[in-house]
Amino acid sequence: MKYAKTTVSLRISVIQSFYNSLPELDIDFIIPKKEVQYHNRDITKDDILKILAQSCSRDRAIFCLACQSGVSPQNVTLLKWKHIKKDFHRDSEPFCIELPREISKSSHRNHFSFYGEETRNYLKAYFDVRGTPTNDDEYVFLPNRNDTRSKDERLSRKSIATIFSSKVRELGLISEKENIERKGKPKTLRLYNLRKYFRKFAGLAGADFVNFWMGHSASYKASHIPSSDVHYFSGNDIEFHRKIYNDKALPHLKFSERDSKIKSLEEKLDEKEEKIKELESRIPSQETIVQLVEEKINQMIVTSKFINAKSELDNMLNSKQLKDFTKP
Repeated sequence: MKYAKTTVSLRISVIQSFYNSLPELDIDFIIPKKEVQYHNRDITKDDILKILAQSCSRDRAIFCLACQSGVSPQNVTLLKWKHIKKDFHRDSEPFCIELPREISKSSHRNHFSFYGEETRNYLKAYFDVRGTPTNDDEYVFLPNRNDTRSKDERLSRKSIATIFSSKVRELGLISEKENIERKGKPKTLRLYNLRKYFRKFAGLAGADFVNFWMGHSASYKASHIPSSDVHYFSGNDIEFHRKIYNDKALPHLKFSERDSKIKSLEEKLDEKEEKIKELESRIPSQETIVQLVEEKINQMIVTSKFINAKSELDNMLNSKQLKDFTKP
């Protein structure tokens, strides 16, 4: 017979308590910790592109934002216009998204993350449908309920998770067998996989940065990061973070192949420009070249005069010797 986990834990705790009450037996009663099983798999770029293609403008903006910013599904639904408007009309990516403690469980006082041009374009398309927010406290994402909906309402995490799961099933990204066997349980692809996608690729910027952007608490410690680093880590310099995100995270979070190729070409051009500058620094200036040429010419003139003088002297000596030789 298969028992529920709580039932098993309760019965084991009773047995453990019994043996612990009899120290004279000298029995070390240790319950081995059950290994945590993660049933979700890594979501791929192709999976996300398929989901985006089949989603409405609001859901497309939500899914892309989660992938490029690492904001949790719960915090996405709590986002208000004031959290994104500061950077929304910025000329170039990446754009900052502010996540204050009122909506984030993070212990960082100034928690923020970033997103790319693709996400902003999806947000603009969504605002064309629902209207651009005008009030700072207006929720960014609203429930789909005709035009009578209140802008004070917010989208629930459960509803967007349900929409994501239905898209995954419709696209055949999980098998029918899995859908039946894991009914009521987490599937291998679920909404939280988008945050996992961000962690995987933005992690190339460094564990300390990606954990800050994701809102992990300041006491978070990876095995390879000294605990003292938490104290020294800067969480206030947005522009410094923006550059790190732009250089090391965003190129791996883009979904447009064209944008990725352009970014790669721009990086190669930058490298070539640096090499050109280095070579130019080795080449003497025009004034220096003119000076060197003039010096060389002067040297040649001096040398030429010396040769001519020597030749004349030789001729004079030869002529004198000839006269002396022929003199009777």
